[in-house]
Amino acid sequence: MKNTSLSVAAIAFMSLGITSALYVGIALYVVMNTLMTVYGILYNALLIVLVEDKFRGRVYSLNGAIATFLMPGFAITGGIIAEWGVPVNQLFIGAGIWILLLSVFLLVDRDIRSIRKVSGEAVVHGI
Repeated sequence: MKNTSLSVAAIAFMSLGITSALYVGIALYVVMNTLMTVYGILYNALLIVLVEDKFRGRVYSLNGAIATFLMPGFAITGGIIAEWGVPVNQLFIGAGIWILLLSVFLLVDRDIRSIRKVSGEAVVHGI
């Protein structure tokens, strides 16, 4: 489910760069944000199950710190690219392709694929 929601959100993001119809764009935006919310919920639930209680706060803090550190740089880079004359719709298409590549990575990663069952106590890996 996690990989599917991310893949469909990436396709919706790319489609935002292609469409010029307002209502279609709004619908795609709603789909993208809904599926990214689902992805975030699944990601956080997986962190709760996989990370020990004593390290969970550190992992959440590290996630927030990395996001806070990288977001301004990427926003400025996107602005500079737009100032160079690259149309904004191509930025949407490029970002959608980037997210789609991430979802493909999650699909083929051996560590993620080896998770068979998640219980309340431990993770059982397939051998």
